[in-house]
Amino acid sequence: MSAEVVNAYDQSVLLVGEASWGVPPDPAAAQAIEMISLKTGPSERGNFRGKKDRNPGRGLQNAFVEGRVQPIDFVAEASVKSRAAADTVPRETVLMKAAGLLETVNAATSVVYSLPADPLMSSTFVSASLYRILGKTPYVLAAEQLRGCLVKTLTFEGGDKELMIKAAGAGIGKYVSGYLPSVTFASGVDTAITCLAGGDIYYLQLGFYQIESEIIKITAISTTGNSFTAVRAQLGSTGAAHATKPIRPYQPSLTYAGSPVSEAVCSGTLDSIALEYLSFMVELTTGADHKPPESGSRYSQGAIFKRYDVKARFKALLRREDVRFINKSVATNSVPLSFVSGGTAGGIVTFSMPYCVIEPIEIPDSANDVVNVDVSVMVRDSAGNDALTIAYT
Repeated sequence: MSAEVVNAYDQSVLLVGEASWGVPPDPAAAQAIEMISLKTGPSERGNFRGKKDRNPGRGLQNAFVEGRVQPIDFVAEASVKSRAAADTVPRETVLMKAAGLLETVNAATSVVYSLPADPLMSSTFVSASLYRILGKTPYVLAAEQLRGCLVKTLTFEGGDKELMIKAAGAGIGKYVSGYLPSVTFASGVDTAITCLAGGDIYYLQLGFYQIESEIIKITAISTTGNSFTAVRAQLGSTGAAHATKPIRPYQPSLTYAGSPVSEAVCSGTLDSIALEYLSFMVELTTGADHKPPESGSRYSQGAIFKRYDVKARFKALLRREDVRFINKSVATNSVPLSFVSGGTAGGIVTFSMPYCVIEPIEIPDSANDVVNVDVSVMVRDSAGNDALTIAYT
C-alpha cells in the first residue's frame, strides 16, 4: 500500500486578483493567506450528457457529448488579521474586490470598502484566483487552481470569537495538479518532455511545477502522446538537466503577517444605544454572477452584477435601555447600526449600516439565566448604494 497520503493539515493557500479574466497570475509568496477552511468544489468538466441521436439498442444511447463548463462553487473562511498601519490594505482585499466592493485608501487613516453603483463600469470588480496547495515543500503532492472567481456572498462574524470573513462564490474553471515521481529533462533547454510511464500525464495540468531547484511552467499537455510542453527556468530559477527526478506543484515560500482581531475589544450601537451583545453577523449578497457562456467559448467570459442585499443580526443581553429599540421595531423607524471589532490601530474593523429597520423581537423565557434576545435588521439604501461601509482603521 502506498504511503504517500495527502494530509489536510498540510494546506496552504495563495489568493490573488487577476489582471485578465480567468488567467491566474504567477504564484508569489506575498499572495499567501492563512485560511480556516477552503472548499474549491469538484474537478472541472463540461456539461456531460448523452448523445441525442437514437441507436438500435434499448438504452437509446451509444455515446456522450461534452459541452461548456459550468461555474465551480467555492467557500473560503479566514480570520481577519491586524495590519502594519491603519491604511495598510488587508490581505482579504482580494475577496472584497471579487465581491465588487470599492476600495478607498485614506493615507494614514483608513481603508474603506463601499458599495458602488456598478462594479463593472466603475472597474471596482477584480476576479480572483485561488491556489490551494496540499503538502509542504519538498513533499507537495497536489494543488488546485480555481480561476475566474467572483464572490456571491460575503459574511463577517464576530463578538464571540475572533473576527472572521467567509466568502462564497464560484470560479469558471479549475486545474488540478499532482506529483509525478519521475521525469527526465535531457538538458536545461528542452521544452517538450516525454513522461516515463504511460498514463502518468494525467497527474499534470497547466501551471507551475518544480523539479529539484528549477521551476517550470507547463503550457500544453498532450494526453495522446503522454508528453507536455514547458517553459524552463521560471520565477528566477535556473534551467538544468534532470534525470528521473520527481516533479511537483510549485509552492513559493509562505509569508504571513498580523494577528486575528480578537473579540476582547468589541462594541456596537443601535440608534445611538450602546449594545451589550454576545455575537454579531453582517452578510452581503453581492448580486454577482457569471455571464452565460457565449457561443464558441468553453467558459463564461465575464461577470454580471444584479441587485445587492445586506442583512445583519446580533444576540444581545436584554437591559432596561434595550426595551426602547424593541418598541421601535413596532414603529418601523429607520435607525443606524454599527459594530466595531478590535481596539488597536491597524486592527480595527467597523461595520456601518445607517438605515436599518428592526425586525419584530421575541423576548424568550431563558429559565434560570439572564435574558438575551436575537435581533435582526433589514438594511436599506438612502441616497443610493450607501447601505453598508466597512472601514479598516
